[in-house]
Amino acid sequence: MLTHRSKGVATGTVAGALLLTWIAGACSDSSDTKLVDTTMGAQGGGGMGGMASSTSEGGSITFMQGPMGSGGATSVSSTATGMMAEGGTAEPTNVFDKHFPGASATDTISVNDIVIDKADGSVVLVGGFNGARDFDGPGGANAANSAGQADIFLVKYKQDGSYAWHKTFGSGDAQSAAGVTVDANGRIAVIGSFRGTFSMGGGNLTAGFQFPDIFIALFDKAGVHVASQRYGIGDPYNDTGNDIAFDSAGNLIVTGQFQSSINFGVTTLMASGGLGDFDMFVAKLQPSGNGFMELFAKSYGDAKVSEGLSVAAHSDGTILVGGWTDGAIDFGNGALTGTPDTEQALVARLATDGKVVHAKVMTGGEARTTAVAFAPNGDLVATGNFKKEIDFGNGALKALGASSDVFVARFGASGILAFDKQFGGTGSDDAADVAVDPAGYPVVVGSFQATLKINSMTTLTSMGVRDGWVAKVAPDDGHGYWGLGFGDASLQETRTVAIYPNGDTLFVGQYFGAVDLGNGAQTATNGSQAFFLAKFGP
Repeated sequence: MLTHRSKGVATGTVAGALLLTWIAGACSDSSDTKLVDTTMGAQGGGGMGGMASSTSEGGSITFMQGPMGSGGATSVSSTATGMMAEGGTAEPTNVFDKHFPGASATDTISVNDIVIDKADGSVVLVGGFNGARDFDGPGGANAANSAGQADIFLVKYKQDGSYAWHKTFGSGDAQSAAGVTVDANGRIAVIGSFRGTFSMGGGNLTAGFQFPDIFIALFDKAGVHVASQRYGIGDPYNDTGNDIAFDSAGNLIVTGQFQSSINFGVTTLMASGGLGDFDMFVAKLQPSGNGFMELFAKSYGDAKVSEGLSVAAHSDGTILVGGWTDGAIDFGNGALTGTPDTEQALVARLATDGKVVHAKVMTGGEARTTAVAFAPNGDLVATGNFKKEIDFGNGALKALGASSDVFVARFGASGILAFDKQFGGTGSDDAADVAVDPAGYPVVVGSFQATLKINSMTTLTSMGVRDGWVAKVAPDDGHGYWGLGFGDASLQETRTVAIYPNGDTLFVGQYFGAVDLGNGAQTATNGSQAFFLAKFGP
């Protein structure tokens, strides 16, 4: 059985405190831009149809690309600059990577979601942390200290990666932010889970002591509190908020999991299996005063467990949600079942009123959809993890080993499968998030063990416990276009990704030990867990 989905592995002394980081990736910003022609033409840098690769000293960074036409493979023994990809275009270049270590081995962090404000290119990042952290960089003047087991952080960086401001929220119990979104006016909305009592600036929110409830909060672009509200019924029931997205009308779409019952203001949702059962929810909320007004709330599941992990909103108002179930689930067009009593990945598209447009549960082995995004032309992109095998309707993808592999799937706007691709190796491989660039290329991030096969010519090799990875895949058939792996003998993870309007990729991760993203190795000082913010050109 796959472990409970998180966007990474909680490690160190805060492993228990960060149990609330049961979340999935950032939702994709929507656009009506049409998919551009993806035909590949001119020579690549490795000769006509070759493969260009680059490895830094010690193998901590590797750039590779997908297969091209005729020609051999060319290896470039250097850092990640000057390589060429398919069609004669430059490999992605490192614009910047910023690193934020803790002060001691007890300082840990879980970076969970990131969003780009398209108006000014600024970046908002959320998660949970324990101990001391300089969110403005090593030796900065604005050090933060957690109040208890784990606190929420909300930090904003400018377009060039320089520090703008940060906020932290917490108490003696555990709190963590799971998802973040930004609207056209720069307002910032955050969802997560918490225990105990704490405030996000609008008065105390109180949950159970031992079992988490959900919080949703809204801030202006300067981080000033606008609204916050708690959802859940307290002990002994467990409610988690996993992802959030603004729609084009300024409403919030949220998803997660609840136990027994939950009320979003109008509708009381009841878990299908009664007391103790877990169902997934999707709700649309309108900011109203210092709280939120329910526009609709729906639950899905049976007597088994179902969970919503990721949500995205399109400019036409439709909603994309991803998650998993180990039973039967009905989005309104009849019960969907996969392999009984096995975790099954799911994807659903809902109308503006929450009614189902189309939905699919994938059959096969243990699988979860961990992140979803809209492509610019309205197609649906989903990524996640699976064991044994998974079938999207085009024949089974089979895991390369006993542990989990990664899938990336694309569906047309009507729900028809365009492609499904597998990435993995013999170790445990994880997909944490996905975003789609303006040309329709999905970018997937996660962590991997041993090796991660990107395509027939490209395999990334881990340097230790787990390494981080980023890969761009082609929009037409999903083959690996380029891939990046990084790490050392310790633990590294890439957690979330977002795309700038010009196609630049922004990704965030956390690590022990050292990482090299092309500008030289950076080391997490004093045994702490550091996080990084990296921007690469298209």
